[in-house]
Amino acid sequence: MKKLWKKSRNFWILLIFLSTTVLLVWQSEQVRSSVLESVDLFMTNLFPVLFPFFVLTDCAISLKIPILLGELLKPITEKWLHLERPAAFVIVMSILSGFLAGAKYTEDMFQKGYISEETANHLLLFTHYGNPAFVLSFVGIGILNDVRLGIILYLTQLGGSFLLARLTRPKTLPSHHSNHPLESETQNRLGSAISNAFTTLLMMLGSLSLFLIAENIVITMVSPSHYGQIGIKMILEVTSGLASLTYVTIPIELKFLLASICISLGGANIHLQVSSYLEKSKLKYKYFLKGRLYGTILQTILVSLLILCSVV
Repeated sequence: MKKLWKKSRNFWILLIFLSTTVLLVWQSEQVRSSVLESVDLFMTNLFPVLFPFFVLTDCAISLKIPILLGELLKPITEKWLHLERPAAFVIVMSILSGFLAGAKYTEDMFQKGYISEETANHLLLFTHYGNPAFVLSFVGIGILNDVRLGIILYLTQLGGSFLLARLTRPKTLPSHHSNHPLESETQNRLGSAISNAFTTLLMMLGSLSLFLIAENIVITMVSPSHYGQIGIKMILEVTSGLASLTYVTIPIELKFLLASICISLGGANIHLQVSSYLEKSKLKYKYFLKGRLYGTILQTILVSLLILCSVV
């Protein structure tokens, strides 16, 4: 029975591999345009924003900045959220950096010994934010045509995340003491930080390219309706999903709600990046997934209340 199952599994794996190869050759023009689109998107929206933050954060972690920031914000982390003090560094830098940064900074801090496994897994629940410049300019001005709505969307996102952190906080403060040494070789640390940043960003570019290829091939082959295309894009990739809302004729309140859900849930592209980044870690992707589901529900409730109160 096991041999039969193994042969069957190998057959399906080979069939999927050959089918994918044929599909990529058949849709070679779509593949080419998707890769070029992903590179352009990466160079204009992701690399300029994330690269300096990734380098700065890596260096800061080595120089014990999280301990200093943790002391400053301990009333929030310890008393309000029941988290270790250095967790404040992950929260602040995630808010400033944007997508994937929460998972990256959490893993880095855990590996360096600043935070416990319990705190790290809890941080994965709620440290998922859109970059403020991205939300205010790309979404607020470009999609909603009103920077005020971009500001409201960003504040709602922060409010929903902190509400989730509060509702799911540990019952007691984890007992963990960092023994991370101060690294004095700043020059070597800077080189390592640059190398780590490029590694992470290249993974993001590869993932973005694959999902844009999949998105464009599916839309070409299935030929869904305009709203069907929006749904496919929002499920697979956040940026293209949000961009698809630009020219759709729907009430601004509904557009605001859909943009909020898209950012909060995160596309399959972001989920793949997070699971890949945590693959060799003790930290669990399931916490990130739970956070996206619970966070989206809270975000939807908050936005719905804002709509009912005519704030949007």
